Amino acid sequence: MKILRREVNAGQLAAFETGIMQSSGDVIFFLDADDVYSSDYLGIALDVYETVPQCDFLFCRYKQFVDSSPRKVFPCRAAGELHPEITDLGLTVVRTLERKVFIGGPTSCLSMRRGLAMRLFPIPLHGDWRTRADDCLVFGASLAGARKFRIESNLVGYRIHGNNAFASNSETAKPEVFFLRQIALMRLFNFLGQRLDLEGEKLGKLAHLEFKTIPNPSAQDLYEYLGYVLKNGAQDAGRLRGIAVILKRYLEAKAATKSNHLNVARHLEIRD
Repeated sequence: MKILRREVNAGQLAAFETGIMQSSGDVIFFLDADDVYSSDYLGIALDVYETVPQCDFLFCRYKQFVDSSPRKVFPCRAAGELHPEITDLGLTVVRTLERKVFIGGPTSCLSMRRGLAMRLFPIPLHGDWRTRADDCLVFGASLAGARKFRIESNLVGYRIHGNNAFASNSETAKPEVFFLRQIALMRLFNFLGQRLDLEGEKLGKLAHLEFKTIPNPSAQDLYEYLGYVLKNGAQDAGRLRGIAVILKRYLEAKAATKSNHLNVARHLEIRD
């Protein structure tokens, strides 16, 4: 194990950058010093990266705790217990540009392939992101075109205590703090947009194609992406074509889900 120590504490983003630029492995995990992993988290996550090559960015659900003992947070899994469910979230470039939607989790829940990390870093905005730099990872991965997956189990313990920079900090609700955060987000999106050569207006016209990458779109997804097409889609026939693509994809996904449910029900009837 290699421990890197900066001479001056420059904050969370700077620490991320130091670790990433000195890394050599294929997958990078992030862990805040006050959080804990479940004993099987790394194994489960690495299995996903190995068996799902299209996964660029992976995060899991988490459980808050105040006790110092991780044994009370994560009971031992039973031998032979199946791995938790994994959800493919598709691509989210347009969604992130349009709404700055946060598709991820706290720092300790996040991991990504090294190639993706090297596309994002270095990010010369250390002063803006001394804390909450997980925003840079989550928003950055989406803007870089990462295919995101979520593990549907609590595999990280998020420790709540009096010194939490965000979770227990009432300062974040103050208008001036919120305003400065919005400015920091603007600078982050402007920087990443230039680095990744993103043109929001042109990308907005591709919302219907991004929708097709969502394996099981919800009704909320449907309405959201129809809104993007109506707002940014090509004029006249092109806009109608985008709407048709989204509606067709949504109906196909729902039909496939219904078929799968029927097959499972028939299988159970046969077993009975």
